[in-house]
Amino acid sequence: ANLGNANLSGCNLSGANLSSANMSGADLNGADLTDATAIEVNLSEADLTGAKLPRILTGATLTKQDLAGRDLSGIDLGKVKLDNANLSGCNLRAANLKRTNFKGANLCDADLTDAIASQSEFEGANLTGAKLPKVLTDASFSGVNLTGQDLSGAHLSSAYLNSANLSSCNLHGANLSSAKLTGANLRDADL
Repeated sequence: ANLGNANLSGCNLSGANLSSANMSGADLNGADLTDATAIEVNLSEADLTGAKLPRILTGATLTKQDLAGRDLSGIDLGKVKLDNANLSGCNLRAANLKRTNFKGANLCDADLTDAIASQSEFEGANLTGAKLPKVLTDASFSGVNLTGQDLSGAHLSSAYLNSANLSSCNLHGANLSSAKLTGANLRDADL
């Protein structure tokens, strides 16, 4: 369905099948999307202020979304496009973030503890003060500032860390096998 720019504020969409729907620019202020099927839904630039989100958003487009401070713990955000989204202060604990696009996203002070973020893309993301997950296999952090991050025991095998700033990082016990570290700054890192 094409619901682009539709006014759906306060609507009860719980249990609705929204898969592959275009809801870009829609007003979903205060809408209830709990238990909605929302696979590959396009919610880019939609107003999600106060909206109750579904637990499964696999493959959804949330480009430029402002989700600052939201509790997204345990939610399935696998293959979701969150490029240039504001996720500052977000609770993403135990979320499925596999193959998620965080390019240019603001993840400042976000909590990704116990999330699975393998094969995710973080290029250009702001990770200042973020608590990163331990499962980051094949994730891409090329050129990202990871100064002072605690990545002890993290699974970073085959991760792309080219030109990343890993200065003062705790990498003790991290698995960096086959990781790409060309040009990375490891000054004062604990290996």
